[in-house]
Amino acid sequence: MKIALLGFGKTGKMCEQAAQARGHTIVGTITSTTPPSTLDQIILPADVLIDFSHPEAVGRHIELAAKHRKNLVIGTTGWYEQLPGLKETIEKAGIGCLYAPNFSMGVALFNALLAKAAALFTKEHGYAISAFEIHHEKKADAPSGTAKTLAATIEHTGGQSVPISSVRVGTIPGIHTFLFNSPHDTITLTHTAHNRQSYAEGAVAAAEWISTRTGLFTFKDFFAKELL
Repeated sequence: MKIALLGFGKTGKMCEQAAQARGHTIVGTITSTTPPSTLDQIILPADVLIDFSHPEAVGRHIELAAKHRKNLVIGTTGWYEQLPGLKETIEKAGIGCLYAPNFSMGVALFNALLAKAAALFTKEHGYAISAFEIHHEKKADAPSGTAKTLAATIEHTGGQSVPISSVRVGTIPGIHTFLFNSPHDTITLTHTAHNRQSYAEGAVAAAEWISTRTGLFTFKDFFAKELL
């Protein structure tokens, strides 16, 4: 495939490497300094777009994808309040869009594990659930999109709201910890990302998957066969 990268920070650069390793071509990149007059010519040659940019840019990028009828993958978080209006834009254009706060297979499996844990360690059994997450100091949103998604899984399965605490420090790629606490004991489940490579590889695989589809999808749709 021919891929255009929307955002070219650390994860964007890893997406470039992951895409090339899978035999794809990067036809262009868009950053905050890209002149608006050049956006169309960057997008036009692409088969699919991958967005790891900034929450404020996602809306513009979706409109750009819709204008040129390009499918896209969005790994940026912190923009989901715009989703209802942008969903209409995606559907009207007849394009495919897959968005996720995290493209790590490990996080997808961790999410499935938390669903099972929430069903076991219920409030009726005396367990209260809370979470904390740690990311690098440059991460724009807090709590992270991943933490919110994982907490939503627990709330849906176990019926408990999950308070989330956030820390932003150093260069940590991501740590998500969930505590199942009772007066007698505490069970702790943690996912620790060692690097961003899994995010990039997952995003490229998602781009391959979305390239032939139309509509709005999440990482649950993409990883469904892995979580059965």
